[in-house]
Formats: sequence, C-alpha cells, structure tokens
Amino acid sequence: MQAIGNLEACETSLYLIWRGLKTLNGLELSASHPQSNSEVYNCDFNAVTRRTLIAWLVAAPIGLPAKDRSWKNGQLTAVEMRDFMTGKNHNLIEHRYICTISDGEYSYVVEYEKPLKLAVHDSMKFIIEKDNLIILDADGKERSARIEKRERVQPPGGDHGQKGLL
Repeated sequence: MQAIGNLEACETSLYLIWRGLKTLNGLELSASHPQSNSEVYNCDFNAVTRRTLIAWLVAAPIGLPAKDRSWKNGQLTAVEMRDFMTGKNHNLIEHRYICTISDGEYSYVVEYEKPLKLAVHDSMKFIIEKDNLIILDADGKERSARIEKRERVQPPGGDHGQKGLL
C-alpha cells in the first residue's frame, strides 16, 4: 500500500514539475504527497518517466502514422456566394460560399465560410470521410465541410438510362 502511495506521489510531483511548481533534485524526485503535507516521499525518476512516457505515447496521436487516404480527382464546377444577415439587430453580413464539386459520377454541394483557393473548372483532389468532403486547396491545405447534397451525375455502368434496341 505504501508503494502505491509513493508512486502516486511521484506522478503528482512529476506533473507539478512540468508546471514549474517543484524542482528536480538529481535523479531523485522529492515531493509532498497531496493528501499529507508532513510526509516527504522519494521515488525513482526513471520508473515514473517510463510510465509517463507510455501514457503520453498512447494518448498523443502525434507519433502515429497518418491514414492512407485515397484522394479522388474532381473539378470545382460552381461557386455561389450567399449573404446572411446576422447579429442582434441583423446589422452584420456574413458570406457563405456554396461550392459544387464533381468527380464525373457524383456531384457534391458543400458550404464554406471562407472562399476556396481554386478557380471554377479547376481540377482538384478531394476525399469523402463520413458526411464530410475534404478538398486539397491550391496551397496544399485541407478544407473540410459537411456534404449538403449528393447527386448522381452518371448512372453506374455509364449507360445513361438508355436501353439497347432489339
């Protein structure tokens, strides 16, 4: 039971050190247990560091490899700017950019708060993740928006609804 208290005290001390409230003394860490101000515990810095490092690696996605995304080629086919009156007295104007993007099979309508860095009829790359369309802007930044409308441009198989004559 005493060892668990010491380990908790060491982890607490390590946290306080990172916040700049405690000091590190050589390879050992001295700190008061938060529930008992009179007792001072010493712990092995390496053991606490290992546990903390493992916790950080599990919690932080920084070291994880990026998802392998399969980008689709498409085209920005239309952009429409809409103005909305907002504010308490409807005295502010907000712009919204309604963009239509097509990949030849589907047409997607999405709404952005800021204009895209693409010209209409430019080729572009995009992906669909759940209900969001993510485009790769001209400057290489990803821009995500919820898909408002999805429409099939061409039926599967490319027969355009025509049946062969018999």
